[in-house]
Amino acid sequence: MEQALSCSNPSSECKKLALTGQGGMSKTQLMLRYCYHHSAAYDFFFWLEVDSRSTAILSFRKLAISLGLNEETILEGDSEVKAIRWVRSWLQERTK
Repeated sequence: MEQALSCSNPSSECKKLALTGQGGMSKTQLMLRYCYHHSAAYDFFFWLEVDSRSTAILSFRKLAISLGLNEETILEGDSEVKAIRWVRSWLQERTK
């Protein structure tokens, strides 16, 4: 996890990490421990539920609204793509 999310090699790409596996394998505890030990390296931590396409889209929509995107803007046109692109753009503007 540390190598995958390392800030030592900055790039223009968002860094992504997905922990997968059956329930009860301590994925959440592992990530919580990482966040705790590396909290100084990041300005933000986000938890998104992505166990299906529909919950992933809903998670991105909620995150976009929480970060300041006008909820009415999301409802216009292709809201799924708009929310995901907006969140990605927001993240890429940050360095930590």
